[in-house]
Amino acid sequence: MSLPHRLGRLRRISRIGSGGFATVWLYSDPDLQSYVAVKALADNWAARTDIRDRFLEEARILRRADSDHIVRVYDIGETDDGTPYFVMNYADRGTVAGLLNSPSRDLALIADLVSQAGAGLRRLHSMGILHRDVKPQNLLLAGDHTGSSRLMVADLGVAKAMLHASGITQVVGTPAYMAPEQADPTRGVDNRCDVHALGAVAYHLVTGRPVRTGGVEALFSPEPIRPPTTLVRDLPVSLDQVVLRAVAPDPAHRWPDVDSFSTAFVEAASRTHTRMYEPPRIESQVWHPDFPSPVSPPPLTPQSPVPPSPQSPVPPSSGRPTPPPRSSVRRSLFAVLAALVVVAVVVGAVLVLQELSDDDPAAGPDIELAGGWSDAKEVGESTWSYTSDEADLELVVSTAASEESVDDAAKEYMNSIESDGYTQEASKELTTEEQLGDWQVGWDLEYSKGDRYYWRWYFGNTSPETAGWVEINGPESNITSADQRENAEALLKAVREEVVVGTE
Repeated sequence: MSLPHRLGRLRRISRIGSGGFATVWLYSDPDLQSYVAVKALADNWAARTDIRDRFLEEARILRRADSDHIVRVYDIGETDDGTPYFVMNYADRGTVAGLLNSPSRDLALIADLVSQAGAGLRRLHSMGILHRDVKPQNLLLAGDHTGSSRLMVADLGVAKAMLHASGITQVVGTPAYMAPEQADPTRGVDNRCDVHALGAVAYHLVTGRPVRTGGVEALFSPEPIRPPTTLVRDLPVSLDQVVLRAVAPDPAHRWPDVDSFSTAFVEAASRTHTRMYEPPRIESQVWHPDFPSPVSPPPLTPQSPVPPSPQSPVPPSSGRPTPPPRSSVRRSLFAVLAALVVVAVVVGAVLVLQELSDDDPAAGPDIELAGGWSDAKEVGESTWSYTSDEADLELVVSTAASEESVDDAAKEYMNSIESDGYTQEASKELTTEEQLGDWQVGWDLEYSKGDRYYWRWYFGNTSPETAGWVEINGPESNITSADQRENAEALLKAVREEVVVGTE
């Protein structure tokens, strides 16, 4: 299901993610020069009155909550075909799930995230609302003015008022984090199910592994949970007591509310100054006024993490070798040299594997550009940007296969930007073999705004219908003059041959 390119003044950029009931899209707001996320109910559920009511109730709960630690809803509406959606703030740093497999783990950071999540859940509980599906994917991260990450609780699609949560109820939640009582529809649940889930998230962040594996059946006879200190060294023993109490199978043995758990977790974490790993570097996307997509996101391919050596919990990806033992200068030098050898071997292996892997979802197009161009930066789903500061040019490549023809994709995009002050300069079908290369269909689209000129080529196939595009933009004189235009066209042709959209 694809939302329109335009929702009022909002312009669609890319899909952020999708689930069983809804899809979330990234839109830009050119007037406010910012981004928003738009959540739309899936087509196959839009006709179900009960599902629509549940979807709209989520938006109302989020709006009433009005908390810094809960996703905020700005607007609600329906598309022309009757699909309901709501507009909410955009989490430009992803979700807590992105930190689970990272070698970057910092106890102070984890304590801060647990505290923020607790604040969001406390607000929901004060409204008489249970979340019932707290998990890393539903804890979003957004940058704030200090450069820190603000956590926001999201996805209340299974939330339910406490007044209606007792007796026979629907089994909802994620087994790795949900409380055992949620698996038994004859048992009532209260806010302690969210205490369990938040405790399970904290356990996963600290240890790098979930509290349990398996499906719902594992909740009926839960196995003993290993204390975090048996899995990660240098943790305070008091942290074991705090976390294990939160994930106790019996609700009567848990912390009574999220406040008491998060407070105890922060206090226990503060009893050690040991940094388990370097804190992750999380960067926010930055608004660019001339181009309708973010241009300063986190790097597409971050430095591959290198497993830590047995002597140190700090991964070499931090760029600093482990401090050598003070007792011996000779042993220090040997340790540093050994670490450098390990780094070189592992990084070399990673690079070889990256060369051999053709279906790595994080890898951008293998495009060889002349000197002066930056590395690829991901600016949307399967969309990358390259910049040349010297010529003030930007090259953008999108290999996200749309569910429409090349002709429709180009025309719909042009219609979506004309009302924002962009002027169409050219729009024509690509017909020659030289222009199309190995592709079956193509479209040439040129437009401008102020002194910025955009030249975009759509290309794709007809069976199945796919459409991707390459674009170069910059000062008009750097693209439209005779010699520069020839260079720009050569670049578009070269890049087009290096990317794949759908099935060639």
